[in-house]
Amino acid sequence: MKKNLLQQQIETLSENISTKNTVIICSNDGDLIVQTDHGIEVDLNRVAVQAATVFGVSSRMGSSLNLGVSSELTIAGKFGRIFIFRLNDNFFLGVVSPRECNIAMLNIVALRAVKAIQDEDLL
Repeated sequence: MKKNLLQQQIETLSENISTKNTVIICSNDGDLIVQTDHGIEVDLNRVAVQAATVFGVSSRMGSSLNLGVSSELTIAGKFGRIFIFRLNDNFFLGVVSPRECNIAMLNIVALRAVKAIQDEDLL
């Protein structure tokens, strides 16, 4: 695993999102690998565990509905959102943002980061 390059990728992603945000990469076991903190105050270890749990449950649901394995999820609440993207079988990228974020732009820059991480084989 290339932690320094992963950190650079998520810092770039975070800077390309126009609202305050926090970006993490975590394992499917809920281990926090790298993170940024650009204005969202959250317990990053808890977010990592919950992101892994949600992806596990959604993958089982997708399988039972013959949808396939989940590749991305979005959860929206009254005050914010979390976007979770599968990087590979073992790792996820999560972006926590305020509710008023530009969803389309966030998805575009996040998917570019996902592709770069996958193409550069950083995990």
